Amino acid sequence: MADRALVTGAAGFIGFHVGLLPVPRTPWTPYKFYLKLVQYMALGIPPVATPLGSNPTVIDDGVTGFLADDEAAWRRIVDRLIDDRGLREQVGRRAADVARERYTLQANAERIVAAFRSAVSR
Repeated sequence: MADRALVTGAAGFIGFHVGLLPVPRTPWTPYKFYLKLVQYMALGIPPVATPLGSNPTVIDDGVTGFLADDEAAWRRIVDRLIDDRGLREQVGRRAADVARERYTLQANAERIVAAFRSAVSR
């Protein structure tokens, strides 16, 4: 059931030109991984995110997405992406490549198998 929810959720992003991920500053946000960010990237949607949690690790700012730390940066980046289709497409392609290289089952197969082997051997 969870897999179906993920697919349904990601399918809801189709048609997006820019993926927004503003994150509130709370005691928990520095420790979170935002799956929505990787979903945007996998679909070739250039993301704009608050630089909290895993976002700065996942996004290569200006290459595979953008990090915006204040309202002025959000406005500047989103306006730029709205106005520049070529930039949206370029960043979206790079983001999709990174999503495939880092976050797919295929990219993590060895780590997943190793984790199961470790659990079984205990």
